[in-house]
Amino acid sequence: MTLNSIALKICSVTQAQTLVAESQHGWLDVSGLESIDDAVAEVLATHEGELALNGIVQLTDKAAEYLGRHSGSLYLKKLSSINESQAFSLAKHQGYLVLSGLLTLSDSIAHKLAFHEGGLGLDGLSTINRTTAEILSRHEGGISLNGLTSLSVDVAQTLVTQTYRELSFNMLETFSDDVAIAFSTHQGLLSLEGIKHLPGKAKELLEGLGKISNPNIRGVWEVESDKCIELSPEDAQLLISRHIDTKVPLQLEGLITLSPETAQVIINFTGEIILGGLTSLSPETAAVLKESIGSLSFASLETLSLAAALAIAKHKGPSLKLNGLLTLPPEVAGALGDHEGELNLDGIHSLTDKVAAGFAKHKGGLSFGGLTSMSDTTAEALSHHIGMLDLASIRTLSDKATKSLSKHEGWLYLRGLDLSTLSESAIELLRNNTDISMPDAGTSLNVLGPCGRRQKRQGPSAPVPRRA
Repeated sequence: MTLNSIALKICSVTQAQTLVAESQHGWLDVSGLESIDDAVAEVLATHEGELALNGIVQLTDKAAEYLGRHSGSLYLKKLSSINESQAFSLAKHQGYLVLSGLLTLSDSIAHKLAFHEGGLGLDGLSTINRTTAEILSRHEGGISLNGLTSLSVDVAQTLVTQTYRELSFNMLETFSDDVAIAFSTHQGLLSLEGIKHLPGKAKELLEGLGKISNPNIRGVWEVESDKCIELSPEDAQLLISRHIDTKVPLQLEGLITLSPETAQVIINFTGEIILGGLTSLSPETAAVLKESIGSLSFASLETLSLAAALAIAKHKGPSLKLNGLLTLPPEVAGALGDHEGELNLDGIHSLTDKVAAGFAKHKGGLSFGGLTSMSDTTAEALSHHIGMLDLASIRTLSDKATKSLSKHEGWLYLRGLDLSTLSESAIELLRNNTDISMPDAGTSLNVLGPCGRRQKRQGPSAPVPRRA
């Protein structure tokens, strides 16, 4: 059984190792923890992806040092205070850093955080003076100050000096013309979601700039993924120029259509591209998207034509997630079987023998997380697959299927097996292969392999990364 990370109130080193192994390269939320010891922080910091520790209220200097080594978004929403040593360590963190539990920010702490590279979330601040603003203006990444309800001219002028940085003031409901003048000189994206009405001059200054996220200002392009249902190549280019942190996925969840011309622009983004709203994919657009060097994710794509499958199968990025697919004709399976890299098909709930045979030749990680059962013939076909194979929801297997899968070469995940339904000989066969992860007798923890944790591999990612 997979550990429920959010429900954990206390976390041991062993549990932390399991969580990191199961959530590699994806989303790991352990916000149920209110405290964390140094050894656990050291393990969790090895997670490559988004890490949420939103229940932690204080850190030791050592724990902060370990977390500063984490790569990916880091959320510490309830951390109410940090000292200079901790700020220095956290500033070394690479990626989006959320410290919205800080209600005040001394100049000395601000100095340390200004060296951080990546987005910085300080939404707990309700006020900010010019001195603090001058210090933060040296920070080269985006800054979120969504706790501010008012903004002076001198602070606005100071914060907009950094070229192409994203600034977020989503709690502002209005501001003066002089603040609008300052904003109009900013070359980066401004998020002003709280603005419902602006007086004439301010509105005139900001309208049509094309770099403000607000649905109430005419001519402004809405970059929020759940609002943007269509995207022109020009707007796509603007988005790419602003979305500079490739560790944070480019989320275009609202898009319901994507032209080849716009696809040609967005593939210039080298991180993960999430197209969760697309319900169809033309062969022409697929032929463009295959050139992306980042991961691709399609959560709503329920069917795929053979032509589109042949094109997208040539994608060379780290992973191709087609978790929206509900059925797979044999010819489409055969086309996707030629894909090289991680392939996620977690929406498939049944697999015919012919379809399974199409994936025997697949090279790379392969995830069928939605399968709960399989025939002996299907097990035999998948046993010839070489690489990571995730069958995490399979509940039971026949002795013949077990014998076939026990010969699989590469990591094999059978964490959902009900061992009480297997014969002793079947269990022994599986345990003899140390690359097979399955429930350990009498515990919910997984057998992770010979070293007690999963090795570096191309495995299935956690759910779509998102901001905590």
